[in-house]
Amino acid sequence: MMCLVDEAELEQALVEESPRVEWKESDRDGTVILRAVCALANDLGNAGDPGYLVLGIRDDGRLLGLPHSDRGARDRAQQTLVSRLASIKLLPNPSISIHPLKRDGVWFMVVRVEPYPVPPVVKVDQVAWVRVGTVTRRATQADIRRLEERRPEHHRPFDLRAVGTAMLDDLDLRSLQAMHAAAREAAGDPETYPDLEHWLGQRELAAYKDGRWRPNATSVLLFGFSPQSHVPGAFVEMAGYRGDGYDSDVVWRSTITGSLTDQLDGIWKDLTARITDVPVLDEGMRTRYGPRYPLEIDTDGYTTVTVRARP
Repeated sequence: MMCLVDEAELEQALVEESPRVEWKESDRDGTVILRAVCALANDLGNAGDPGYLVLGIRDDGRLLGLPHSDRGARDRAQQTLVSRLASIKLLPNPSISIHPLKRDGVWFMVVRVEPYPVPPVVKVDQVAWVRVGTVTRRATQADIRRLEERRPEHHRPFDLRAVGTAMLDDLDLRSLQAMHAAAREAAGDPETYPDLEHWLGQRELAAYKDGRWRPNATSVLLFGFSPQSHVPGAFVEMAGYRGDGYDSDVVWRSTITGSLTDQLDGIWKDLTARITDVPVLDEGMRTRYGPRYPLEIDTDGYTTVTVRARP
């Protein structure tokens, strides 16, 4: 993700390490880089400012630079770094931008990391990392609780909290009104049945906040016209790699948005479109074809489960 960054802001990242600045002398150690970005995204100190990972400078401040003298090598190094930081090892992926910087005849790469609003807590291989002073370390249980309780209404699960940027009009009210009408009819006492807003509140699909009813994350994800406008990261990323490592070249990639039911349909359509048929059995002069990866799971004759995403 690219953003406008003042050059003086990048220069400040070369002055000294701090809770929001970390220096590394190389861009080769993927694990160290992922942990550093994870810690900066978690922003344990709640500074609210971007964090900076500078690659090509030692802990003592000596400017080493990176061994990418020509532009082609620098571009390839950036592509590798972007693929690494977009991998499933680092979840959820924070917003980053990468800026090459030349000083004293050598090149650096500065990774600008936006602090991630929590929850969720950013983790590497299911482990959270934080930065305390100038040290990046594994988060303790106290650190994780501190991160999880940063937002208001932290005693309620994330999916039940009111979404401050959303209104009931952002939901598919036609479908919800039909469900409400059916429930009221089935109740047998339509005169005393709650109106739509209170009905949504009773079913934990809305919350009363700031003098009005607002949808929560659950209703936005299930019934929202554009959940991604209100819940960051509410989409599915699908990718195919040339090899079996997370640093392998990406062959294809797609982003699936919409409500949860839309995304489930999109996942299934994408999977069926990309799984090719290959020869599986010769029957005389005929060759039978089947999917390269099975769409059904056979559990030794007990049952056959069709893997299909349906609303």
